[in-house]
Amino acid sequence: MKKNFLFLPFLFFILISWRSAYASHIRMDSPPIRHLHIVKSIIEERMDKIEVMAHAHAEMLMQFQQYLSETQSEMNILRNKIEQNQYFLSKIKEDLNSESLSYKKAVSLMHERKYIPAIEALKSFIHDHPHSSYQPMAHYFLGQIYSNIGKKDDALYFFALLAKKYASSPQVPDALLKVGILIQEKGQKDQAKTIYKKIMQFYPNTDSAKKARLQLSQLN
Repeated sequence: MKKNFLFLPFLFFILISWRSAYASHIRMDSPPIRHLHIVKSIIEERMDKIEVMAHAHAEMLMQFQQYLSETQSEMNILRNKIEQNQYFLSKIKEDLNSESLSYKKAVSLMHERKYIPAIEALKSFIHDHPHSSYQPMAHYFLGQIYSNIGKKDDALYFFALLAKKYASSPQVPDALLKVGILIQEKGQKDQAKTIYKKIMQFYPNTDSAKKARLQLSQLN
């Protein structure tokens, strides 16, 4: 009995030591439960932020891809328009070259006094290039050629047609003067006088007006 009594302090000492060691182990190796909750909360908050950022990044990426697609589409449209304009410009250039060559060829034949080929060339030019700026001169030269070869009615037709179709052309006063002279030669003096007066009225400061005044004085 005495031995058991003596052994009690030893057991008590072991229990105290083991309790202290266990408590120390808990403090060193296992964080408190409340710390685990804090860490978990922080991790969840960060994961939420990462998820929001990832979603925003995906949204921006989709918008950027859509922008690239729209830009590419607009660039394709612009490229097509540029190609079309280049094609039209090349055609215009070809037409202008063809127009100029045709006109110069016809005028050259006229100056060489090759009147029949010149007439054919000028008529072809008028037909093939209806909007050309050379149209008034082509009509004038046709009238002049027909006048030179004695075809007065044909000459009268092209001079009158020039005055009618291209009223703002600088060739109109001279063409009207030619009309007046041709009509005068046909014996239609009163009509010739009317034309001369019109030239003097509407084109007073031109050489054609001076010549019309001279023609008119010879008829009076």
